[in-house]
Amino acid sequence: MKTACWTMGFVLCVCAAFAAQTDAQQQPDTLAQCVEGFEHNAALGAPLTMRDGKPAELREVADLAERGVKLARQAVAQNSDSAQAHYWLGSWLLYGYGIIEVEQISFDPEGGARTETVSQVIQGLIGAPDEGIAELARAVELAPKEEKGAYVLDHATALLDYDRTFDAAGLLKAAWAGDPPLAQEQKMRAGLLLSDVSAAEGNLDGARGWIYTALSLDPVGASAVERLRHLDVAQVAEMLAAAAAAEAAEQPIEPEAEAEEWQEETTGEEIGSEEEYYPEENYEVE
Repeated sequence: MKTACWTMGFVLCVCAAFAAQTDAQQQPDTLAQCVEGFEHNAALGAPLTMRDGKPAELREVADLAERGVKLARQAVAQNSDSAQAHYWLGSWLLYGYGIIEVEQISFDPEGGARTETVSQVIQGLIGAPDEGIAELARAVELAPKEEKGAYVLDHATALLDYDRTFDAAGLLKAAWAGDPPLAQEQKMRAGLLLSDVSAAEGNLDGARGWIYTALSLDPVGASAVERLRHLDVAQVAEMLAAAAAAEAAEQPIEPEAEAEEWQEETTGEEIGSEEEYYPEENYEVE
């Protein structure tokens, strides 16, 4: 499943890289239009996944998507060695918003049912993600060494979004180990993505640990992380104590203890030992 905030963060990261990328300068008009169209498509399409779109809005989303993919393919054709061109083609295919026609059942006031065809906005312009993911992988291969880390993280994010957790984990662990080198902010992002990997694998403790590790990379947040760790330890201890108390309260009472309890409650006297009620007698044999 695609992350809700991926598109906006993605746009902010790649726009900064776009301005500095050398190969982008070789085809500025095509890629600039591609970036601008992607931003517009995302801003218009995302809200329409949560509400019905007006006909004019739906047409605009569809037109932007068609034009954006066309421009991205054109950019790749113009320069097949451009990391940015492959990056944007993959981005459009995986994260662009498009229109599909679906059939839905509606009911009139009298209770009669009818089937009608309606237009819906979806994210992702292809049925299978293979082509889009392959384009992002190609962008990683072509990216300059000093920019490769950003491409790797976006590629890993796409793999996670499309449920390819194992592949994402491999990329992220390699990047965490220094291949490719990551700046501090990028390493924090890698740690958070590794937390997502652990969560997807059902390892919630591991996911929490990666979040702490990522946040600890920020000197400002390191002290806060230690406080959170102490709170977690205290909370776990409290939960274990409460569970032990609850278990002890549910222990069944033995019949003998139950009878003694009843006797004490009704007579106020404690039940003595069996010998007190049936004293042993000595009989002499004549």
